[in-house]
Amino acid sequence: MISSRFPSFARGLIRRLVGSHKLHVASRAVARTFLPCRKARFVFVFGCQRSGTTLLKNLIGLDSFVNDAGEYGAQWFKQAPYGTPDFLRARSFPELEESLRAERSRVVLVKPLHDTQRVPEFLASFPGAPAIFAFREFEGVVRSHLSYYLTGRGERFGTLGHDPETYVRGILNGEPPTWKNENHSIEHREQLERLWPLATSAADRYAIYWISRNRLYFDLSLEETVAMVNYDQILANPHKSLNQLSCHIRHRIPRRNAFIVSTPETGRDLKPLDIHPEIRRNCEELNRKLSESAIFWQQRLEGLELKVDEGTELSGIESDYEPNHGEKNRRS
Repeated sequence: MISSRFPSFARGLIRRLVGSHKLHVASRAVARTFLPCRKARFVFVFGCQRSGTTLLKNLIGLDSFVNDAGEYGAQWFKQAPYGTPDFLRARSFPELEESLRAERSRVVLVKPLHDTQRVPEFLASFPGAPAIFAFREFEGVVRSHLSYYLTGRGERFGTLGHDPETYVRGILNGEPPTWKNENHSIEHREQLERLWPLATSAADRYAIYWISRNRLYFDLSLEETVAMVNYDQILANPHKSLNQLSCHIRHRIPRRNAFIVSTPETGRDLKPLDIHPEIRRNCEELNRKLSESAIFWQQRLEGLELKVDEGTELSGIESDYEPNHGEKNRRS
């Protein structure tokens, strides 16, 4: 967050300047023209929607040497209408590889949230590409879903007032196949079928959705290869989070990017959401496991230092840390 020694108006101005899309596009164009890369590489961001993935994307992506492809770029994502099976789905791996070969930025940051259930396929197709899984505690995600989809905030995507039951029910049915019900383990499906009849409110259904998307981290055995990042930890200590992310993706993120993180609100006494006790128990159990994984990754990355300046190409980084490989970094 921005230091309190700056007046509030100055903090807002700094945040706007650092987060300026126009300035970022201009600086990236200059870097591509005068400092083109020799070999671009991917950084992937996965996770559940409304979990801070956009903040995470911005922290990394506001860099002259990073092509922040997000989840909409036509080179990287299928351009399908909202509500169709291919909406926000990544293009085929051969297509992604072809676009990557033509890329002049040093890092291509992609956020294929609708393909989180296919993380192992991405890592196998692009060996060594760092991947990050964004995690946010379940009540925060449920509140954000309720606010975004049931108010005017989702209007620009045509999602205003959509029916949560219809939207979330897609995690249960295999027909038609969608990103919501792909690659579910037997245990995953049994849990959803057990909890779904208990859901009587939008909060219940979004909580089940949170379970479905976040348990993929363990169902797909991603604990040792994909960095778990806690949204609340980014808010609490953005500079420390930037250092850890830099080590994981092997590219030094500009420290100024921490200025885009707003100071968390204090003094708000939010009442617990009215979520069915059994659904809440399942959420709390998974929340504990995710928190433990986030702490593990914090400890794993703490103390590591990238011995490079900002803008140094990934191939030149001197570090013993390997994000997706290397037995010496595995949990004992």
